[in-house]
Amino acid sequence: MPPPPKAAKKAAKKAAKKSATHRHKDVHDLRRAFEHLGRIETIRAAGLSAMALGAVDVTVMFAGHEWEGGHAQNAADLLRAAEHICFGARLFESTLDEGIPFAVHSAVVAHFRELMHRADHLRPEVIHPPEFVAVYKLAREMADRAIERNAYQSALEYARAAEALAHLRLHGAITVNSTQSLDAGSRLRLFVRVQSSSLV
Repeated sequence: MPPPPKAAKKAAKKAAKKSATHRHKDVHDLRRAFEHLGRIETIRAAGLSAMALGAVDVTVMFAGHEWEGGHAQNAADLLRAAEHICFGARLFESTLDEGIPFAVHSAVVAHFRELMHRADHLRPEVIHPPEFVAVYKLAREMADRAIERNAYQSALEYARAAEALAHLRLHGAITVNSTQSLDAGSRLRLFVRVQSSSLV
C-alpha cells in the first residue's frame, strides 16, 4: 500500500534535503581539495627536501585513490595534511623563531601540545598501509625536532599534519610505487579542475 500523500510528501522533502546537503558537502570538499592542491604545487615549485617531497607525493597519491573511490572528505583531509607538511618543511629549513614574546611562546607551546596529544595515535581499529604510517611518523618526528630547535611555526605545521592523518580511515588496498604516485596525483589534479568548472 502506498504511503498517505502527506507522508509521501514529507519523505520526498526529506530525501531532497539530504541530496542537497550531500551535494553541498561534495562541493565544499572539492573546493577544499582545489585550494590545498594550489598551495601544494606552489610550495613544491619553491623547492622541498627529498624527504618532504616524498612524503607529500605519497600523501597526494593516497588522496587520489580516496577521491576516485568517492571519499571526497578523506581526499581533502589528506591534501590538507600534505599542505601542512609542505609548509612545515619550508619553515623548518628557512626560519628559527627565537626571541618571540613570552605570551606568544606560551600560547604556541600549549597549542602544539594539544595538537600532538590529538595526534598521539593512529586509529587503532584501522589497518593502515605502511607508507601512510611512515608519513604519519615523519610528521610527528619532524614536529618534535622543530619544537626542539625553536622553529615554532614549522612545529605547528607538522603537528597539524600528524593530527589530520591520525584521524583518517583509508578505503581499499593501495600499492605504492613512484609511477602510480605521479599518475594518481595527475588524475586528482585533472579531476578537481574539471569538476570545479562544472560546479560553478
